[in-house]
Amino acid sequence: MPLRQNKNQVSPLRLKITLLVAGFGPVIAIGLWLQSKGFFS
Repeated sequence: MPLRQNKNQVSPLRLKITLLVAGFGPVIAIGLWLQSKGFFS
C-alpha cells in the first residue's frame, strides 16, 4: 500500500488525538517523574 493513500484515510479527529497524545505524553511523564521525586508532596 502506498503511504499517500493511507494518509488520506486518516481522519482529522484521529490526527488531533495523535497530536494531543504526542504533546501531553512528555508533560505527563515529567509530572509523574516529579511526583515520584516528592516534588508535589
